[in-house]
Amino acid sequence: MMVRRRDILINKLELQEGSCIILTDSSNLLYFAGVGVGCLIIDCDEATLILPKLEEEEVKAKVGSTLSLEVYGPEDRLMDRVVRILSEVKPSTIFFDKLSVRDYEAMGKITSNLRECMDTIWEMRMKKDSYEMKLIARAAEIARRTMDKVSSILEPGISEWELAVEAEYIMRKMGAESVAFQTIVASSSSSSKPHAKPSYRRIEENDIVVIDLGAVYESYRSDMTRTFLLGDFKHKYSYLLEAVHKAKNEALNLLRPGMLAREIDKAARKILVDLGYGEYFIHGLGHGVGLDIHEPPYLSPIYEKPIPEDCVVTIEPGIYIPGMVGVRDEDMYVVGEEVQSLTSFNYLE
Repeated sequence: MMVRRRDILINKLELQEGSCIILTDSSNLLYFAGVGVGCLIIDCDEATLILPKLEEEEVKAKVGSTLSLEVYGPEDRLMDRVVRILSEVKPSTIFFDKLSVRDYEAMGKITSNLRECMDTIWEMRMKKDSYEMKLIARAAEIARRTMDKVSSILEPGISEWELAVEAEYIMRKMGAESVAFQTIVASSSSSSKPHAKPSYRRIEENDIVVIDLGAVYESYRSDMTRTFLLGDFKHKYSYLLEAVHKAKNEALNLLRPGMLAREIDKAARKILVDLGYGEYFIHGLGHGVGLDIHEPPYLSPIYEKPIPEDCVVTIEPGIYIPGMVGVRDEDMYVVGEEVQSLTSFNYLE
């Protein structure tokens, strides 16, 4: 699988003899090498992973004979080793994903023809194959089942911190290798902060609680959010959740391959604008999910590309009234001939 992906990248970049690709981003390394450490050098004949000696045994077990390995010790620096290797080869063109200013300048002394290739890589990574879909679906299922369990212990007296810890413990017990991001539990006025961190505040009888969580399963991630209204708040703020659900449904009516991402955002945003909440919808409508928690395509006013088939995206409209209250509802969807939800039912069945 990794060999095939590397061959596709070589073809898309029209890599010539005497040129090479260097990949340093951990997610790109996972995608093209199967491990997320080191630096991968790809040319027309072979792929070589440069990595620290301390990772050698584990990496060998994972990649087998699909890659050549070159290790370095604690006295060396990864990119210094890469520069020395390339200085000997003297490639005419170097394609790269991400480089620091220092490393870019060092590469520039080898060749003046440096070409960033992240757009091509994203073109590949956005479209998930069947194997990736299974892993994302499992990560999403862990998140959905965790949200169900956490909602059952959500009651007055428990703290935001306790809820977050319980959520992360449940995800790990279900097979998650880690959490996809720091779990968000935001109650009362903190709910108006989209990325609020859990505090020791205890949930009250009449309260609002936003929970945003995700799992990592074999390097692939999930992301979902629910807003819970407790006690009298079920009536006090239900109109805000209804508005968010209307915007979400409008987006789902338009979500399909080839549709401009910004047009989907625009349609959902218009629903909230017409209802008087436009100024309180302060982020994009959604984003892609895969090896990274936020990746293209982005459903936002400034992302001008169409939605590709076989990508996985979130739809997550929200309303945030500063210092008062916030609501958000988020699910993950597979974009195809039919849009399939990953977090509102058991996709694996």
